[in-house]
Amino acid sequence: MNAHEVNKLSSIVAEVVAILEIKDDAYGSSWKSKGGYSAFFNLERKSSRLETAAAACQYDIFKACIEIPGTLDALKDLIGYAILIIAEVAMEDDEGKFVLHKAKMQMSIDERVMAGYEPEPQGYVDQDQEWEQQKDREMPSAWEIKPGLTD
Repeated sequence: MNAHEVNKLSSIVAEVVAILEIKDDAYGSSWKSKGGYSAFFNLERKSSRLETAAAACQYDIFKACIEIPGTLDALKDLIGYAILIIAEVAMEDDEGKFVLHKAKMQMSIDERVMAGYEPEPQGYVDQDQEWEQQKDREMPSAWEIKPGLTD
């Protein structure tokens, strides 16, 4: 990769980071409001938009970026979410540099607390798990239903 290509990539990343700053002012950290679950589905949502656009151009993503409005913006948003996720799991070393070889999620809870990372929000419950538990409380299984009670 030559210096011109590196400069081009640096400019693109700088533009994506500028977009992230603007969106952070507007939305805060809503992209991860439910933890990694929310972060994943933000990636998936942008990926689906890109797939739809690419499909309209016989999966030529270059053509889709040029011809279909919003495709390039969706791609920048996808890159932005990817950067945010990488930054979320990056570790800061003793010199203040961020490293990815050992993501903070691989640390034990004690190691994370000692390193100064905030614990996950208390009270977070997986929505599917919560729904299943509520369903189990409200609807007895077929084994629990006694003849004559449902008539």
